[in-house]
Amino acid sequence: YSYPSDVMSAANGLPSGQQWTGTRQMNGTAFAIVRLNYNSNSPGTVSLQPVTFHVSHYLNGTGAAKPGDVWYDYLTNPVYGGAIPTANVDSSAASALNTYADQLVTYTDYTGATQTQPRYRMNGVLDTGQTVLSNLDIIMNCCDSWQTYQASTGLWTVSINQTITPSFAFDDTNIIGALTVGSLDITQQSNQIEAKFNDKTNRDQPGYVNLNLQSINSSLLYPNEP
Repeated sequence: YSYPSDVMSAANGLPSGQQWTGTRQMNGTAFAIVRLNYNSNSPGTVSLQPVTFHVSHYLNGTGAAKPGDVWYDYLTNPVYGGAIPTANVDSSAASALNTYADQLVTYTDYTGATQTQPRYRMNGVLDTGQTVLSNLDIIMNCCDSWQTYQASTGLWTVSINQTITPSFAFDDTNIIGALTVGSLDITQQSNQIEAKFNDKTNRDQPGYVNLNLQSINSSLLYPNEP
């Protein structure tokens, strides 16, 4: 790669006063430099086509955007994040979330073949127009976890929604109150998925497809669930 001062230099034709000095390298920032050769005598040239860039960024050189790294970086970053001091953020919770996210899950692809992939990856863009708390909620929703503040330790941490070994068992020796059983409203269960995608056959306009859970696995439905 080249430094900005190498690209926007006198050697590349930039006039004096428009050159990029070597003291302003924009380290840690993603940006693009576009050079345009324009001919005012070219007939019919009134506008330019949109310029699109494909950008990828992986924290800590891991080769993947892991949710623990993304959560920790966004919560502590003083420029675009929450600016929480690192001393008040549970880094071990971020590592635990990364470990859980790296576990391979099995799925069936569109051809019917069995495939595996990591449980969670952060492959999206955050809207900087939203509040930090709203974006943190989006990050947590994408990895099925919760962000919490532990008053006992003074740390922001992550609670992962996963199966764990219980540390306490309830039985007749420690249940001292009454047990109440409530009914489950099966009419409110989510048994259909609406997937949105960019339809290339319709100029990349949004397209939708509905998937019924019973066509995936009937065991996910309760008895008499519509």
